[in-house]
Amino acid sequence: MLAADGRATIEELARATALSPASARRRLAHLQASGRLFDRAVVEPAALGFPVEATMRIRTLPGRTESVAMQLTRVPEVRYLAFTTGRYQLFVNIACTGHDTLADFLMRSDWTEDAVEVDTSMVLQALKRSGVRMDEE
Repeated sequence: MLAADGRATIEELARATALSPASARRRLAHLQASGRLFDRAVVEPAALGFPVEATMRIRTLPGRTESVAMQLTRVPEVRYLAFTTGRYQLFVNIACTGHDTLADFLMRSDWTEDAVEVDTSMVLQALKRSGVRMDEE
């Protein structure tokens, strides 16, 4: 129910799950506290002044993947970062204020010195974000 409408009230959740409002509230609090449920808004980055978006697959020097990942967690423009299997060890989604900002990011020595290969693809149009189709209202 929350996936369809994140603004659902405790009373609505209680009715939908056949729980009392107090039980629904406790259950929701437990899911949030245990890290199994997160509240978030799905926003197009361009609407916040970040019109240039790219995905990157990064192959690192042996033993340096975690170091590169930790460097990337400190970059505010990095929206998503994951360890992956296969040829590349890291997958990154980044949103920037312009192409020059993206170029600066790609030239930074703090993380690139341990990168063997970076495959960068510009995002032309996002069709779905966080499970939400972007053409829905």
